[in-house]
Amino acid sequence: DLFRPAGAKRAPVWVFVHGGYWQASDKAQHVQFAAGMLAAGFAVAMPNYGLAPEAPLEVSIAQTVTALRLIAAEADALGLDGSRIHLAGHSAGAHLAAMAAIDPAAPPVRSCLLLSGLFDLVPLGLLPIGRNLGLGDAERATRLGPLSRPAPAGLPSVTAIGGRETDEFLRQSRILADHWGSPAPLVVPDAHHFSLLEGLNGGTLLDL
Repeated sequence: DLFRPAGAKRAPVWVFVHGGYWQASDKAQHVQFAAGMLAAGFAVAMPNYGLAPEAPLEVSIAQTVTALRLIAAEADALGLDGSRIHLAGHSAGAHLAAMAAIDPAAPPVRSCLLLSGLFDLVPLGLLPIGRNLGLGDAERATRLGPLSRPAPAGLPSVTAIGGRETDEFLRQSRILADHWGSPAPLVVPDAHHFSLLEGLNGGTLLDL
């Protein structure tokens, strides 16, 4: 889905990838979080991706890259600036955004905002939800995470989590920020895993 700010020509594009543990949710459930970026003059693109277990993670990653390529290729026809693509994702969507940002087949992105992301997939293989994703295979779990790949050069990126989230979510954001050479994760006080997204429509996250 694409939302464009009124009256803007060649608007920069903010791409938001939804979460749901790669197995649930839909772009239509997140349209309310487009308002802040639209008001700031950005077009907002919200792609879907195939959900597990029908679509393995490799497919979801590839589809996210394809969405970026489509936006860049059709930018002129859509009245967008394909040279100013900014990428964001939440939870599993933050993982997909991170993987797309470092994929050589993807067009360059100007910035990356990763909210409550999952970047070290190996521990998930110890849980039923991870085993359903095929992450019980540690080699595959490592390969499908951004920590196994070179950090993107010169990409401004921010990780953020809610202050009411678990220590593991904080650890996940810290190790990605360390690997990418990004600032320490922004911790939003009193926010939990889902209410964190409300900051996209006004507050700390929108100010980023």
